[in-house]
Amino acid sequence: MTDSTLDDLVARLRALNADERALAGHFIDFLAWQRRQRSDGGIADPGLWREDLLDLFSPQSVSASTGDAAGLEAHLGMAIADGVERAALFAHPPVRGECVIALRVAIPAGLRDPRLRVGFGLRDGAGIADDNLVAFRIRVNGYRVWSAHTNARRWEDIDLALPVEAGNMAAIELRTEALGNHRYTWAAWAQPRVLGTHQV
Repeated sequence: MTDSTLDDLVARLRALNADERALAGHFIDFLAWQRRQRSDGGIADPGLWREDLLDLFSPQSVSASTGDAAGLEAHLGMAIADGVERAALFAHPPVRGECVIALRVAIPAGLRDPRLRVGFGLRDGAGIADDNLVAFRIRVNGYRVWSAHTNARRWEDIDLALPVEAGNMAAIELRTEALGNHRYTWAAWAQPRVLGTHQV
């Protein structure tokens, strides 16, 4: 990067408001995590196929199920739950209804056993009440395939078989909803990815 490019980038960051600078910081943290993943990757299994859903995320991936996004906050970043930091999709639900993060993955022809692996939980520091819960739901091609509710500030990991045949598109929706008070529903999805094995 040239000095003029860096100067331009700094000028653009200075023109942002505080909230926009915070989002830019989250994205920079995510880029640093991606670089660490590449450098620590080791030897890949040639039979394994993997699509990191974090790479597919964009602001256009996010919507509110009711159409009213008041209170909704969704972006990429590094999230900490129970002291464990992971690259994640922040998914603070709106005041009413669900935060919907919609991502489309093409499942390669000939792939066996496509699976979705993802962590979920609330971030450290969430002052959520003991009787207040957050619903986490996953839909694939319009069908609900998994759901849970929690207010635990720790990661829980799931491994789901995807009901999608090889050669087709998987429309995956990661949804969160406040089941009580909307405040402190600091929900996040950690390292969502789709995996499978190539047929030999």
